[in-house]
Amino acid sequence: MSVMETGKAEAIGLGSVANINIFMKALYKAKKARKDDFYPTLLIALDNDDAGNRAINKLTTQLNQVGATNYVVQIARGSKDANEALVKDRAQFRKHAQRP
Repeated sequence: MSVMETGKAEAIGLGSVANINIFMKALYKAKKARKDDFYPTLLIALDNDDAGNRAINKLTTQLNQVGATNYVVQIARGSKDANEALVKDRAQFRKHAQRP
């Protein structure tokens, strides 16, 4: 949610690694409702720790299996997560969270 607080991008906060399956179900449901092959391009920015890396692997594996374009990005440079980066230096975090 720290990304959304910058006003520079939209984001979805998983809240926990345990919510990856819930997110994937919501993604399947949204795709089915559209009745086409559209998936949005997803930028994955999870915690910079072992649990975050495991979650990135799990999430990107599932997204790749369904053909969803996704990229792992680093927006919390030098911090554990986006919220820590935001609190540490709001201006710098806003710069990293900007849409290209």
